[in-house]
Amino acid sequence: MKSKFFLQLIILSFCFFALREVSAQSMTQKNVKEWANARAVELIDALSEDNLAKKYQILDDLYNKYVDSKYIGRFVIGKYWGYMTPTEQTQYMQLFNRYALALYKSYPLNFKKENIDFKIYQVNVLSAQRAEARVVIHQNNLPEDDALQNIIVQLNIKDTPEGLKLEDIKIAEVSLIISYRNKFYQMIAASDGEMSWFLEDFADIVKSMEQQQQKSKNKQQENQFNEENKDIE
Repeated sequence: MKSKFFLQLIILSFCFFALREVSAQSMTQKNVKEWANARAVELIDALSEDNLAKKYQILDDLYNKYVDSKYIGRFVIGKYWGYMTPTEQTQYMQLFNRYALALYKSYPLNFKKENIDFKIYQVNVLSAQRAEARVVIHQNNLPEDDALQNIIVQLNIKDTPEGLKLEDIKIAEVSLIISYRNKFYQMIAASDGEMSWFLEDFADIVKSMEQQQQKSKNKQQENQFNEENKDIE
């Protein structure tokens, strides 16, 4: 249950800090905070979207535009990037992007905007290219003594040629991309360090995730259709 919530939280955080409109010149504490607060209501509305296909399309677009997947993909593969040929590197990056998009769809994303509040309580501008923001995510539907009622998330943001993008998320000081590097290193070790074998296994994993995601999507849409049309019968 908690693992599902944290993955939802990660996806929500990716979307929440889509900072393309803030240029390097306006990366100040005040402007970043004001802009992010203004976008929060819009993004929570999107995540409350009942149409599953529309919700997924919005989230895919936000990820592709505002998450630095190139940096993350390179980081999680670490030293093994240099072990691949240029063709294998291209194949890996394509697989990684598909993997990231399929991953969040494996879990329910049934957010209700009345149940979630955001508050940015600290923004640190580290340089002209990088900033970090600490956000408290409050779940209104949980008891006050529940440890998950208030979650602190740190968002690491950097300026890129395409605008500002998210490059990492930390929950309880645990880095998302470092956690995934450890996971990918284990996958490579299981392939005896052979990058061609790793890519074959990775492709199978991604394909399986996409197929399962499509089945889940079809099932959810079928249930949604039946619920909407039960009174007609």
